Amino acid sequence: MRILLVRLSAIGDCLFCTPVVEALRNSFPDAHIGWVVHPHCAPVISGNPFIDVVHQLPRHRLLNRLPGISRELRAQRYDIAVDMQGLFKSALVARFSGARRRLGPDRSLERTQLLYTERIPFDEQVHIIPRYLGFATAIGAKWDTEPKMLMPFGDKERDHVRNLMTELGLSPSQPLVAINPATSRPIKDWPPSKFAELADKLKARYGVVIALTGSPADQALCDHIMSLMKTSAVNVAGRTSLNELAAFLSFTRLFVGGDTGPLHIAQAAGTRVLAIFGPTDPKVLGPRGSEHDVAYLNLDCSPCRHKVCPIGHPCLLQMSVDMVAEKAGYMLA
Repeated sequence: MRILLVRLSAIGDCLFCTPVVEALRNSFPDAHIGWVVHPHCAPVISGNPFIDVVHQLPRHRLLNRLPGISRELRAQRYDIAVDMQGLFKSALVARFSGARRRLGPDRSLERTQLLYTERIPFDEQVHIIPRYLGFATAIGAKWDTEPKMLMPFGDKERDHVRNLMTELGLSPSQPLVAINPATSRPIKDWPPSKFAELADKLKARYGVVIALTGSPADQALCDHIMSLMKTSAVNVAGRTSLNELAAFLSFTRLFVGGDTGPLHIAQAAGTRVLAIFGPTDPKVLGPRGSEHDVAYLNLDCSPCRHKVCPIGHPCLLQMSVDMVAEKAGYMLA
């Protein structure tokens, strides 16, 4: 059996799909499994021990690149193509892969269903991981315990992180708490002043060391939060690759942040997470497992699909620092 998985982006969504690969590999150990992904998300997939080949498809000028990726995929002679994204571009990749059996979600805003030979039920009220695992079930995979997300990192990434920690005056033996203040959309962001107050409270109450994490674009935000703090912290934003970030988070006792890629990287790295949710639904996108927790006000207006809140962002502005600090303290105890 030769299986192609198509999930082009984003970082968190690709991680949400990794349990599918484990389920397929455990059920079909001799299968050849490939994955098509955009290059900026490839670090989430490359190095996964359950995947045989990663096909990288640049995100720009996709129609011009379609003949090339089609030839590359047809050379692998895939029997089954699974579009786990449900966009027109991902459905096209599955369609032009040469696979005769093509699975995709039974609902899509871009009407991709016509490009599939099989449509898999996609209940939007169900958590995203069991939703994706429905594709594995349709192929015949079985499992006793739900497979977990996997983010690849190894000794190379750990060595880089140890050197970085030494440079920053940190030690893996310290009680590190990672705070990731940025998300992919401003509507999902808790205010910087609240993160600063939270960091001060956690340091004062529990004696932890605070590390602010994020992408290179988040460095200024993390510096701003540090300027608002009464105590000290270290800024790790932009100092790691995605895989090195996973290694760094594996040394921390707790991750605190919003609904964004690093939250899911932390879970996949085995770190306990406290997720701050506002407009998105933690029942669908939140952490899996009793070791994790969520700060969520569950207002009447939540969840929503707004890009800009029309009523003043109460789902996050009304979330108190004490509420989040209490949850974090319980997890650190």
